[in-house]
Amino acid sequence: MTGKEDEKRFESQMETLREGYRERLRRQLDDMIRVAENLEESLDPLPTLETLHHELHKIAGGAGVFGMPELGKKARTLELQMKGIRDRAVSGKGLPFSEIMAAIRGLSVPDTLSEKEDPLSSAQWEKPSGVRSDDLAGSEPQLLIIDSHEKRGRELVFSLRYFGYAPRHCHGLSDASSLFPHKAPDAILLSLSASENSYSSRSLAEDIREFFPEVPPLLVLSDNLDFSTRLAVSRAGGQGFFTRPLDVPKVVDRLEHLIGRRERAPYRVLIVDDEPMVAEHFCLVLRAAGMEVQREEDPARVLDMLSTFRPEVLLMDVHMAGCSGTELAGIIRMEEEWVGIPILYLSAESKMEEQIRALNSGGDDFLTKPVDDAFLVASVSAHVSRARRLAELMARDSLTGLLKHIRIKEALEVEMSRCNRDGSTLCVVMLDLDHFKRVNDTWGHSTGDRVIKALAHLLTRRLRRSDSIGRYGGEEFMAVLPGCSPEKAQVLMEEIRRNLKTIEFHAKGETFRVTCSVGIACSSLGSSPEEILQAADQALYRAKEEGRDRICMDGWSEVP
Repeated sequence: MTGKEDEKRFESQMETLREGYRERLRRQLDDMIRVAENLEESLDPLPTLETLHHELHKIAGGAGVFGMPELGKKARTLELQMKGIRDRAVSGKGLPFSEIMAAIRGLSVPDTLSEKEDPLSSAQWEKPSGVRSDDLAGSEPQLLIIDSHEKRGRELVFSLRYFGYAPRHCHGLSDASSLFPHKAPDAILLSLSASENSYSSRSLAEDIREFFPEVPPLLVLSDNLDFSTRLAVSRAGGQGFFTRPLDVPKVVDRLEHLIGRRERAPYRVLIVDDEPMVAEHFCLVLRAAGMEVQREEDPARVLDMLSTFRPEVLLMDVHMAGCSGTELAGIIRMEEEWVGIPILYLSAESKMEEQIRALNSGGDDFLTKPVDDAFLVASVSAHVSRARRLAELMARDSLTGLLKHIRIKEALEVEMSRCNRDGSTLCVVMLDLDHFKRVNDTWGHSTGDRVIKALAHLLTRRLRRSDSIGRYGGEEFMAVLPGCSPEKAQVLMEEIRRNLKTIEFHAKGETFRVTCSVGIACSSLGSSPEEILQAADQALYRAKEEGRDRICMDGWSEVP
């Protein structure tokens, strides 16, 4: 489905929701008038006042969201007044029945929406960086290589393919439009040489923007870059310089940093609000931004939703019937597993002291309804992105970005539990770089680190999003492949083994290559994580014993 079709579908859904809300709002106002008419004859007016106060709070939050800001403001003012009237009822003082009736009758649904706050404006929202609803697991990042030297450009194309990229080569910027006529590449690798190119700081930027108005990440490859050229590239949006002979793993390392290690899974958002149509509005906005969203009206079901949906952020109203948002936040924070989940209050509550009280009751941020759609997307994205980053720092190896030893073993336990529940299988892979001590002793530990990172890049680019990859220790890696047959695991690891052998590493003016050994084991129904891990480790040991640079599986081996 194209972007325009997505936008039309979004606008159609929002139009349907808006009209549904307006129709329901008319009925809601009529019901409030009937309730208020019975207020004077009631022996106990407090429940009726509570009902009116709660309905006014809903309108104060929802009307502005659906393009009726003036109605929302009037409802908010009356909501605050109703609180004072309710306090008078508690103290036994007389109630201004005529004033209450006049104020409620003064609320009406406007014939037209405010253009300034029309929620259908598609310009109000955009997808957060790194989250694309059309991303497919395993999709290869598209690279544009610009090099007038045919052989050199082709060699770089082949080298980058080993790392799971889809590079395309052309001789100059003028050829770029034919290779990428509809969409810019994920990154540009531009070869510059004093004898081949002469760019001023302005012409390079202008030439690139002529073809790609939004300049993709730009890396420059050259024999030597003087300051004026570096300045030109920097002004054109350059984000990396590399000199020849080219160290491809270094280039890949920068690409991984700029493009993203792997396609990010959509942000998972849970909305808790007892006003279903308002919650659905927020759902549509966040889904249009590429997020996975669920909503829940009943606070009593939220803990179950946390366990099954496992959201990365909670949006919830402060004032809800039966259980306030602050009370629900307190319940959630009692659970150790959810102590760190970001909680964003989304409420019409505008009094600063109430907002501060809510934030002190387990909240991380307070967004006041009506909230701008783009601001909502940006706020959710910022909180989830930060939470993911913190989680990665705790769970991932600082050198490779892969899961740490304990985390990859935890991932195996989770996947094994799932397999034993649904009768599926998985494969566990253990990989070890051959003669790695020799690499460190000969070329130095910094070069050894680059070798480790190169293998990590191969794994992250070639394996699926659903696979778990970890640095098991030193130069040893572990991968958990759920739903993968032994045959597929063998083919996949063979490709990685062969690709690693083709990579040239440069150090101390010399070039060298490395190999790896691989052990694979597959689960059976009822097997434990310890059993399959031990089987994979034994297969790896056998691969080492049989000569290295080969794959061994529980029961057989693959000789190169």
